[in-house]
Amino acid sequence: MAEDFEAFRGTEVPWCHVDNLAVLIVNRTHPRFGQIARLEMCDWRESGNLYVKYSDDASEAISIGGDPGQPPSPAKLFYRLRNETGSEFDNRGVGPVGLLNDYASLGIGDSKTFLEHYQDVFRETF
Repeated sequence: MAEDFEAFRGTEVPWCHVDNLAVLIVNRTHPRFGQIARLEMCDWRESGNLYVKYSDDASEAISIGGDPGQPPSPAKLFYRLRNETGSEFDNRGVGPVGLLNDYASLGIGDSKTFLEHYQDVFRETF
């Protein structure tokens, strides 16, 4: 990933493996609104897409957005691990606590619902 990767608008992007990132669908018009997904691949240089997989094993290419004339991305990326790096990115709103808070702010569930969805996607506890 690079510092100009738009999904982290206004933040410094963590250099990490895609397994360390979670995707939250934040656009209310997207059919998967409010769902958490695993980032499988990020092709920000060529196609401008995030390739994600949901808990039901469905995959999707999602536009990163942000280019002139292009709508914003329906997704937001988060560093998902609760470790030192995750704590650092929470200060910027894109760490694990930021993921939980943004999920809760969508008004679709509470922390218990979040934990269930998170575990369905990542096969581990938060």
